[in-house]
Amino acid sequence: MTNVYLYGELRNKFGSEFKFHINSAREAFLAINANRKGFFDEIKKLATKNIHYRIVIDDQIIENEKQFLIQKVPKEIHVIPMVWGTGNTAKGIVTGK
Repeated sequence: MTNVYLYGELRNKFGSEFKFHINSAREAFLAINANRKGFFDEIKKLATKNIHYRIVIDDQIIENEKQFLIQKVPKEIHVIPMVWGTGNTAKGIVTGK
């Protein structure tokens, strides 16, 4: 069982905690999108406002899409907002593809 925790605007709109039987972090996002209409659209909308999300899987910050796609059953996934501004070199992961 994987616990997924949303924070910020995503939590306000879609809920704070989900529990899934999944095989990868990517599957967790697909499951939320399947159960909460507009989840991926909201992530994209927030990105246009420079609000991006950091994904933390089992206490490891995900820095690239390759890490996100690894077939491994995570225990916990945290989706935490980050505000991007001028000069910020933070990177985000597109989850809608």
